[in-house]
Amino acid sequence: MEGSKILIILKDSETRSKISDILRISKYVVESTDNGKTAIEIVRGHPPDLIICGIDLYGVDGYGVLRMVNKFIDTANIPIVMLLKKGDHNGVRRTMEIGAEGYLMGDFDDAELLNQVEVRLRKKRLQVEFFLKQHFQQKIPSHSGELFWLDVHRAKLTARFFKKNQVVYYKGESRGGLYYVLSGKVKSFISNTSGHELITDLYTAGDYFGIQDFALGTAAFNTVKAIDDSEIIAIPLNEVNKIVVEHPETLGFFVKKLADTANKKDIKALELAYSTVKQRVSKTIIRLAGEGKSPAEKKRVNLTRNDLAGLIGIAAETLSRILGDFAKEDLIEKDGNAIVLKKLEHTKTVTSET
Repeated sequence: MEGSKILIILKDSETRSKISDILRISKYVVESTDNGKTAIEIVRGHPPDLIICGIDLYGVDGYGVLRMVNKFIDTANIPIVMLLKKGDHNGVRRTMEIGAEGYLMGDFDDAELLNQVEVRLRKKRLQVEFFLKQHFQQKIPSHSGELFWLDVHRAKLTARFFKKNQVVYYKGESRGGLYYVLSGKVKSFISNTSGHELITDLYTAGDYFGIQDFALGTAAFNTVKAIDDSEIIAIPLNEVNKIVVEHPETLGFFVKKLADTANKKDIKALELAYSTVKQRVSKTIIRLAGEGKSPAEKKRVNLTRNDLAGLIGIAAETLSRILGDFAKEDLIEKDGNAIVLKKLEHTKTVTSET
């Protein structure tokens, strides 16, 4: 696709120059380097649409570049075409295992090069077109307009799998855009030097997160970690900015989410100041249960005691004692880590600590 940005990473200046010329004539935007470390910095700062990479490089070799690009959620969707020596079948196997989209071997001609580039870029374009077709064939709810174009761009990106307790990103890291939970559950939290966590938010399938960091253009305010095995999609910053410019209605989504975040913080501050610990526990489990999608889920909270305590802002021992009291009063039932609400209205009337 004309105008697509392609990064060439090759040590051989003659081959690098030749490929650059071919791509520029074909109306692609080209950037090049002979250093693997520099290439990684370019990819992290300004993600290209496609990468052409050799094995022998200065700084970090091609395998290292391939691993690093696939390591980060906001760059893992970038297709990479590796350039290999003729007959290097071990290299083919290794690069494909690490995550390359394709390869060129030996003395390739202009047509082979352009075909590899066009096929990889066309694949991404077709994914977007398919998503659009599916959506326009259905009636789009009136409230979905703010999210529609974000969802369209998200459809062409590849989700990254995170195991339970794996960190998505750390507090203080420079963020590259927005994040979307395709499946699973993640938590956003801050912690002190003793390792005690205060959970600031929970995100489940269908939620976007990282909005505050994106809106303020700052490093991550919180650490984000997977609570369950999760699939997460990152929408790069340059794509989000483009969406906002081309579709201003998307701003409504960001404004509402930021306002909602501020409102939640105000409510939490009010509860910390004036609610008893029992009231805070009661309100939190009722709220979490209410977020369930089915009638059965609306009476059940699936969260570890440590995470629930971190969300409320109390010690896990205090939480266990209060839940024990609730169980004795027949307000809840413990089912492993899950909490089942038995008498919702009675639980709402909890007003004092023991």
